[in-house]
Amino acid sequence: MSIIDDQMNAEQERAFLAWRDLRSKALETGDKTDAHAAGKAFASFFYLYVANTYRPSSAIGRHTL
Repeated sequence: MSIIDDQMNAEQERAFLAWRDLRSKALETGDKTDAHAAGKAFASFFYLYVANTYRPSSAIGRHTL
C-alpha cells in the first residue's frame, strides 16, 4: 500500500493509480481521446472507492415491524 489512503484496498489503489497516470497523459497531450480515457478511469475509481468504502450496509434502513 502507498500513502494515498491507508483505507484503500489494492483494487481501489490500482484504479486510482490508473486514473492518475491517464490524467497526466491527457494533460500532457491535450487529446480528447486521452481525456475520455482518464474520465472513464476516474469513474471506475470513484465507483470502487465509494461502493466499497462509504456505501451503507444493507442492514441500514431496514425496519422491523
